[in-house]
Amino acid sequence: MRLVAPKSITIVDIYHSALPYVGFQLVGLVLVVAFPAIALWLPGLLF
Repeated sequence: MRLVAPKSITIVDIYHSALPYVGFQLVGLVLVVAFPAIALWLPGLLF
């Protein structure tokens, strides 16, 4: 990311911008680990 970003954008700006996405992924991971039926619900409907 650093190579394609303008010089005015620092690596800290890039990391701060990515934090919400990482947070949402962690919440999703915790939910699937705590409630595995969430991950199995849609495939169960299809097959």
